[in-house]
Amino acid sequence: MATPNRFVAGPSFYNYDMYGGLRSGGLVRFFSSEFVGLVAATFTSAFVYIGARYGLLPMVSSKLQLSEDQTEAMDRLVEVPAAMAFFVGLYADAVPLWGSRRKSYMVLGMTFSLLCLALIGLGCLFAEDLDSAMGSSFSYIMMLLMGGVSFGSMINFSSVHTAVVTLSQRESLERRGVFQADYLVMRATGQISARLLVYLIQNVVEKLEISLILSVLMPLSVATIVMVIGGLDEPPAYRKESLRCKCESYWKLTKQKAVWKILVVIASFAFFLNFAFPMVTNALRQWTATTDSASALLSSSVNDLVMILTVLIWRWRLRNMLWKRFFALAPVLTITPQIVLAILVIPALYRSSAVYIVLTGLGGVSSGIMALALLVPVTEIIEEGSEGGVVGLALSFNTIFKVFASTLLTTIQRASYFPSSDEEDTTHGRWSIAILELVTCCINSLAFAVIPILPLQKLDAQLVRMYGGFTDHASALIAAAFLTSLAYCVAYNIFIFSVAIN
Repeated sequence: MATPNRFVAGPSFYNYDMYGGLRSGGLVRFFSSEFVGLVAATFTSAFVYIGARYGLLPMVSSKLQLSEDQTEAMDRLVEVPAAMAFFVGLYADAVPLWGSRRKSYMVLGMTFSLLCLALIGLGCLFAEDLDSAMGSSFSYIMMLLMGGVSFGSMINFSSVHTAVVTLSQRESLERRGVFQADYLVMRATGQISARLLVYLIQNVVEKLEISLILSVLMPLSVATIVMVIGGLDEPPAYRKESLRCKCESYWKLTKQKAVWKILVVIASFAFFLNFAFPMVTNALRQWTATTDSASALLSSSVNDLVMILTVLIWRWRLRNMLWKRFFALAPVLTITPQIVLAILVIPALYRSSAVYIVLTGLGGVSSGIMALALLVPVTEIIEEGSEGGVVGLALSFNTIFKVFASTLLTTIQRASYFPSSDEEDTTHGRWSIAILELVTCCINSLAFAVIPILPLQKLDAQLVRMYGGFTDHASALIAAAFLTSLAYCVAYNIFIFSVAIN
């Protein structure tokens, strides 16, 4: 005899057609005239971030003649400002600007990025004179300006992300997720477009690279600012709140089991599923002849396209699937392609660029699921007045634990002996790569450990939020984990950058 429980109704327990939205306002459609400004801001936030990080950063590093270690450290430091999303969200919740909490911060973020891009352009134009006059300080200033571009993009991205989550709450229970899926498709489109632009400038034009990429990023930002101001309506908000009271409110909020459990899942996915030794990736690319920029573009584009397909399949068929089943696919489809690739490539059974591109492209499934993890559970647990802070917490934990994984791997590689590139394809080198790949898969599989703490689905998440209770020390542990990871990442990468300069 089955044990009585709340699921005695069986498949009919989640009757999605019975329930409306979590917020008044009626049905919303992402691709509509009402949200032209939001669509533009979504595209631009992705385009500017990818264009600056994977295009402008290497170009500026080359212009300043930075070493590989400096460039890697700068890349991670440029990503760190995105970990400040919580503080931006908290401030936006407490202090509206110009009568709005999201639209105004989108404009502010893009304007700040635009200013930093202009200063980077001037710095590169007079690089030789400034370098001779300022010495190593010039490199630090350029690094801060690149971080400023990232910070401005983060303000825009965080505001857009929060607006999407808020608007998604207007959808009915059954439909909720369609707006988010359309948003993610537009973000991925911006990423693909930026990667293509960077490739064309670096490998086809090969002249005036910095000027060309700035001539695209800056006018795009200006046009988007105009579209957001004129093409995005937001309910007016003028009431300010005390930052102290807001911080106390969030300190209590993070004690809620619904909140801290979802943060643990996001942080665990960010760390475990992004854990991959760079030297393994480099070896596999060498053995499959995919070290050229065209192969890198193709691999990244396939990954983004697979991510889009994953999100669309979720939108059409799986958006009401049980969360534990759906999100468990992320570690499965992170590990499986790696194992197949290792079996084929490491012992030289079949080394082909097509195999590498296809199998790494399948990682887009995991990327799509992780992107949904930043939206779907969060939508069910936020309350009016706390949207920016809760969304910011999710984005901050996702970013800082990705950077933490990358920084930790660099620390391990610098402190350990690994085969040099000259001996990588020897028997000893292959075994070393195979062992590192095995370690990577074991670490990736630890993501399964947090799946059980996820709510079952949308209604269950709402029940946990309302009746799940609190954990007294959760706030302190969350703050300690975040600040420790942030301090380590910033301190170590500044140290690497400084050592390389000296």
